[in-house]
Amino acid sequence: MVQRNASEGTLVPLVLSDVEGRRRRARALATFWVLTVAGTGIGAGVGATLHHPVVGAAVGGLAGAVLGTAATVVMTVWPLLRAVWHWLAELTVVATGVAVVTAWAGVTGSWWWSTAFLPLIGAVVLVRPVRRRVVAFVWCAIVRHRLRVCFAAFIRARNQIHPGLAPLILLARPTPAGERVWVWLRTGLDIGELENRTAMIAVACWASDVQVTGSRRYAALVRIDVTRRDPLTRLVTSPLSRLIPGAPARAETTVDVPAAGLDLDEVPEIVALPAQRGGAR
Repeated sequence: MVQRNASEGTLVPLVLSDVEGRRRRARALATFWVLTVAGTGIGAGVGATLHHPVVGAAVGGLAGAVLGTAATVVMTVWPLLRAVWHWLAELTVVATGVAVVTAWAGVTGSWWWSTAFLPLIGAVVLVRPVRRRVVAFVWCAIVRHRLRVCFAAFIRARNQIHPGLAPLILLARPTPAGERVWVWLRTGLDIGELENRTAMIAVACWASDVQVTGSRRYAALVRIDVTRRDPLTRLVTSPLSRLIPGAPARAETTVDVPAAGLDLDEVPEIVALPAQRGGAR
């Protein structure tokens, strides 16, 4: 069943999350029974060798039921676990900040003593190397979220009824040019499609260029290099100017480079050598 969007004039699917939820619950229930029956059979086989097949089947069935219950819980709450993984960096920072401030307030006996952290926050904002490092990690978090939105759009554009599985964004770290992200692809995307859509990924990540590199060992492991700036265009100060007597530390010097042209008048004339005896050349 679909619903027409009057503003865009397109057909969009209705709520497919309910269908996906029913499928997930069905898979979880099937996993539970498969593990329980398999554990019972394995336990009965092991117990038969010890002349206690009934006890072995009971123990194996109990172990299979426990494993099946754990797998069912994981499969049921997987969307929540995936959301926690996507926001793990932000949740870790917030939880750490709250824990530190709460512990500090418990030691000092008042929340007003938390203002002692203001110089630390000021150092993060005012000290340029620290600020650049913090901003680089903030951009890593932003790129992870932008890639997640971009991948979801690619999968929905391919198939709106059965969109497939979104990739897992593993790690992200800053580089001199931008960010580097490792992604584990699943059903719905491949590296060829990502290489054809690097311009779209760059637009989604607010970057100038994006390069996609695949792993030589695993086809699902992909490295995405996001280029946000060109580190070669920055001014590089050389210490050689300090070796010049009387020159300032940051003096700009010019070097006279001789012309590299070729003057034919200065080329000596080639004189033919006389032939050697015996016909040798």
